[in-house]
Amino acid sequence: MTEQQIPDLPPLLSGIAVPAGQDPLAAACASAEADGDPGELYYATDEGRMRCAIVLAPDRPKAEALQMVHVSMLALGDALGARLPAIVGVMFGWPDRIYLNGGLVGGLQVRIGPDGEDGMPDWMVVGAEIDIAGPGEDALVEPGTRIERTSLVEEGCVEVRAIDLVESFGRHFLLWFQRYRADGFEAIMGNWEPRAYQYREETKIVIAGETFEGKLAGLNPAGGVVLEQKGGARILPLSMVLDGPSWDLS
Repeated sequence: MTEQQIPDLPPLLSGIAVPAGQDPLAAACASAEADGDPGELYYATDEGRMRCAIVLAPDRPKAEALQMVHVSMLALGDALGARLPAIVGVMFGWPDRIYLNGGLVGGLQVRIGPDGEDGMPDWMVVGAEIDIAGPGEDALVEPGTRIERTSLVEEGCVEVRAIDLVESFGRHFLLWFQRYRADGFEAIMGNWEPRAYQYREETKIVIAGETFEGKLAGLNPAGGVVLEQKGGARILPLSMVLDGPSWDLS
């Protein structure tokens, strides 16, 4: 690994590269289960995808700890926004998806440990993945078959490196985490909802093979999503993120 491939992270985060072919999320979970240190940020060094995962130590019950999903999504959105042209719109799909100009580009995954004696989860890991290179020039992809998918290269962002996104994500994560601790989840909601994909529109959410449809009315105070349906409002709990991911970059 060259020096240029080592992310410059804030002091509260420690970067740990995983060997080629290994999954940063799996590595972070293994560390967390073995009492690894909070703030460990595992990352892959391949350039085609940005893949990383942060080890966390929740200090609140699981339902509230899962709000780190939205904190992480805002961080990932800002990390992309800082690197991409202003004309590329970054939007969030509940509970774990990231869109660029309406095309899926990546998302988050969450793993959480069992509750300890204090009623708080023993550990939590949030992983992030972004498609940088797309199918590549030599891939046999029929025109029009990727209308719901995109990548940074396909959006004209050919100079963004995976390691730069890891670094930017880490810095923005700490900023949003501090905002969350200071101002509560209401501040997170207020910044997440205006960037929601299909906000105030009819949407379809597919998780674990089950499909939910309705007008996306926003988040509830716990981080679940409110869908307006013919029979009234339906709330999907944030705990459904653990059944994901709802996205697939294969």
